[in-house]
Amino acid sequence: ALGARRGAAGPAVEALATSLLSPSGDRSAVIVRVADIGTARSLPFVERLRAAARDTMPHAAVEPVGQWWLAQQGMNRLSFDVMLSAVTALLVILPIMWFAIRDPRLFLAAIPPTILPVIATLGFMGLAHITVRIGTAMILAIALGLAADDTVHLSVRIRDRVRSGCDPSSAVSATMLRTGRPCSFSSYVLIGGFGSMLASSLLALRAMGLIAMFT
Repeated sequence: ALGARRGAAGPAVEALATSLLSPSGDRSAVIVRVADIGTARSLPFVERLRAAARDTMPHAAVEPVGQWWLAQQGMNRLSFDVMLSAVTALLVILPIMWFAIRDPRLFLAAIPPTILPVIATLGFMGLAHITVRIGTAMILAIALGLAADDTVHLSVRIRDRVRSGCDPSSAVSATMLRTGRPCSFSSYVLIGGFGSMLASSLLALRAMGLIAMFT
């Protein structure tokens, strides 16, 4: 390597060695370029590189550095934090739903359709082999808000009709015909909007779009 710095292997290798080796020759940089493989695959990939370095250079101190490595570690931590936010969001949303609905039976009936989108989305991610990362975890938190929005609209309309004297069956039917229709059309708009993300060349955006459409 020091010979390459002095031009022993030609000018092209000399220029490369000069950029990758310190003047004293005691430090070197090895650049490994990869495609967008995602944070979940990046961390094990770096561990494999470390293991290869230990096998080939047992006496050298090897450390991954650079902005990419810092970003991967940060995204790994953020993925956990956003997943935690999905759980805490539920603890915040449920009391607000109770305040809006204020009917014990309707509130209990509103809990499953609020939680189900998150559970179903996690199951879909497992079947589709989509890892939890910043974007996909963010969709889980958003799913709670989307589900709770329609649930509150429908529950409040049913409650008001029952209180005005309608029997529960007709109250549900009338609410589905009037309030349920715009709620469903708003879902179609969201599906179409998130579907446009599938045209992205970035793996993270495509995964976000697919999961959001399913949700």
